[in-house]
Amino acid sequence: MNISKTYTKTDKENTELKTLFYYDLGGFNYFTGKEEGRGYYILIQPVEISRNENGGVSCETFTAFKGIKSLLTECKRKSKKMQRIAEMRLLDKRQNLLQYVADKNNLIIQ
Repeated sequence: MNISKTYTKTDKENTELKTLFYYDLGGFNYFTGKEEGRGYYILIQPVEISRNENGGVSCETFTAFKGIKSLLTECKRKSKKMQRIAEMRLLDKRQNLLQYVADKNNLIIQ
């Protein structure tokens, strides 16, 4: 599974919005109790990052159901063509979803 990951800084110290772009096989989601489609997704969630001052290991923590997951492109199998389509949709949706998650968690994007 190829995952593209980015972070967006917020006004709260050590808290960032983590964005994941990935392909998922879909199926039944036991956390939500819903069937999910196969395809390319975006997931945005607030994470608290604890960094070691000596440049060592960083620790990332999150709370369930504080973010959002959205299907960008449903497809029967992973392909370069469908990935490009999903990436174009990602560019259109990402900023609105970042703002939604920030508002939901009382954060200000910087």
